[in-house]
Amino acid sequence: MHNHRMFAVLNLVGILLLKINILLLFSERNEESGKSILSLFKRTKAIEQIFVLRTFHYSQWNENRSSTITLINLDKRIFRRLNWLDAKCLVHSSNDLFPTRHVSPQLIVLHSVGQCRLAICALICPHGRPVDEVVFRFAGSKPITFPVSVPDPLPNAMKKASLLLCMGRVFFFEQWHLFVTAMEMYRMQRVDTVVAYVMSVHPTLYELMRLYERDGLLRVRANMEMPTETAHGTADKFNPNGETEWSNQVVDLHDCLYEHRDSAEFIAFLDWDDLLISPTFAPLPGIMKKFSAYNADSATFLVPRYQSYLHNLESFSAQKYSLRSFWDNWLLFDKQSLQNSDQKIIGKIVVRPKFTESVNYHNATKLANGFREIGVPQNDAFILHLRLKKPIFPADKLRIDGALLEKAFSDFLYRQNKSMEAISERLPRKESVIGEFVHCYLASTPDEDRAKNLKRKCPSIQHCPINQTKIELTEQECVNNVNIWSHYTSHLRGISISVLEGNIFEKTNRCKFM
Repeated sequence: MHNHRMFAVLNLVGILLLKINILLLFSERNEESGKSILSLFKRTKAIEQIFVLRTFHYSQWNENRSSTITLINLDKRIFRRLNWLDAKCLVHSSNDLFPTRHVSPQLIVLHSVGQCRLAICALICPHGRPVDEVVFRFAGSKPITFPVSVPDPLPNAMKKASLLLCMGRVFFFEQWHLFVTAMEMYRMQRVDTVVAYVMSVHPTLYELMRLYERDGLLRVRANMEMPTETAHGTADKFNPNGETEWSNQVVDLHDCLYEHRDSAEFIAFLDWDDLLISPTFAPLPGIMKKFSAYNADSATFLVPRYQSYLHNLESFSAQKYSLRSFWDNWLLFDKQSLQNSDQKIIGKIVVRPKFTESVNYHNATKLANGFREIGVPQNDAFILHLRLKKPIFPADKLRIDGALLEKAFSDFLYRQNKSMEAISERLPRKESVIGEFVHCYLASTPDEDRAKNLKRKCPSIQHCPINQTKIELTEQECVNNVNIWSHYTSHLRGISISVLEGNIFEKTNRCKFM
């Protein structure tokens, strides 16, 4: 018995000595950084973050099973210890005898840029029956309930949209002549639906957007903006909106893709200054259908792009252009500036969504097995990139009947019981700060420093050398999007969970821009 006690004591002493050695080694290696031995016993103040976005229901996602897909922005440090995430999906249906059951979700990384702290992911919960809400637990948190957004039916619910456009989010948006031109050009070319993501917009332009939405051609959506304050603070404060590619623009693209993945045959991902057209202004859905019929294994169409010119609002107003004269004389582009897949410089993309899981503006990053990207010949369709600041001479010009666009726009206003005269006096006549933003974008990644900058920082407007003071002092009435969040914590593992509950659009005397 005495020997057993001695053995136990020696074991205990050995364990204590080992722990002391480990503590001394830790102290020695961290002396320069200011860390102490006591930090081993303190709960870390650095908080991993999960931002839960929207949840969509699909009746036939995989093997004809009903599923929900929840989009999340996830702190990539959690990837290194996924057991900490410990996501549990509890599926609820009010029609069941036993309304709640546990389901193991599948985590898919949709888009991740190496130097950005957050990644866009999807949590897929297969459940086999209709649901009206989904409940999750993260890292031992209490149950958190998300409403399910069934992908909205398009105006003709029995018919898929042939071509839907997902537009990049806008902020400080004042270029009403660009907006109306794009909308009427897309109407003329038989686009089914245009989806606009809004951060901030001039009030009269917002009014025009709502009129187009009521007319059935446009859908207005809230851009994604994550909260900078969470349920409990972090020691390493950071703005999460600066830690996704281009300040949540790619997040919005995935929101648009998954809302309409089942309800559109083709989806194009564009900015407002990218005008998708055919050389003869033929219906764009027919061009895409014909092209996909000849390329049955295609999932993504890479659309070539030309640099083009757009009058700014100052010159448009000073020269007293009417929309008719503007349309008759405007479509100038530089034919030597072609960007296409042969040059490895891509314009923008059109996808067949059922074969596409993940996208950015210039390519699809996850395709179904056996499917590929393919370039569109510029004789079929191309994009005019309205970025040049002055006219090009000599320039190529597309011939378009301005009277046709003018009549379509007038008919649209008549259907909405509006007149251009009643609206025009309230439209902006100058562009307050668009030049600052363009300069900021170009200066943030100049060609000679592009690789170095992109390795160092997440590509985002938060990292631009922007004159923020000038913009903040610019008094401009705006309609701003405000996202509404709920906050939860997992005290067990120090994870902060923010859940998007909805949004409101409110009018203020300042425009949000980051």
